[in-house]
Amino acid sequence: MLSHFGLRLFNLDYLSMQSRYYILLLLILIAYLPLAQNCTGTDATGLAPGIYKEGTDGKLHAITNVDITSLWKGAWKDDTNGLRTELQLENDGAQVVLRIGVGSAVFNSLGGYVGSPKGTFTKFELRDSNCVIVPFSQGINLESKPPFKLNLGDLPRWPNGGLKSHIGFFTNGGPWFLDDVNLNEVYKIEHEGDYALTVCPVIYKFGTNAQYLDRVNMPCIATKIHLKPLPAQ
Repeated sequence: MLSHFGLRLFNLDYLSMQSRYYILLLLILIAYLPLAQNCTGTDATGLAPGIYKEGTDGKLHAITNVDITSLWKGAWKDDTNGLRTELQLENDGAQVVLRIGVGSAVFNSLGGYVGSPKGTFTKFELRDSNCVIVPFSQGINLESKPPFKLNLGDLPRWPNGGLKSHIGFFTNGGPWFLDDVNLNEVYKIEHEGDYALTVCPVIYKFGTNAQYLDRVNMPCIATKIHLKPLPAQ
């Protein structure tokens, strides 16, 4: 009886037209399932753009053993949301250039950020060994009170229409660097010694209304740097 029922089950004449349609659809989905799993050419998910290598099959495969923190080279600080600010110093013996990186320590955080169009900070402060604030050089001020919202139409653009301050990506990788700051141009260092530098960057993120961007206060970071006067010309 059971074997007779099994034969009838696989006899299409026994099934209704609707049942035949669903069985055919199921067979098509089963046949294409392997293709759907490999159509991207990767063998892992949740990794940053750019963290890939070409395999022997000619396809790009995501590298699963990358230590994201190894991509951050300077001193950095995170906030409770995983946003991260990093400071790197490039010193050629005379000029000291500060590189300010922003990013996220959270895996698979979202993108959609741009830098402050004026390149200013809510705080950019240098103190000497006596905790005295070193003033900016004449005509320079890197501190401001950026607006809480920006209109997309007000952002500076390149001739091709792209945003000048667009941040490439903000997740699963190293920092995205804002404009470099030459500390010897920003400050007139009169005495060699250790100084304390505090930087609080601001960036903007596209909101639910794509025509406006909301301000994001990145973590403030303080670090010790050694500075000396520029050689006499």
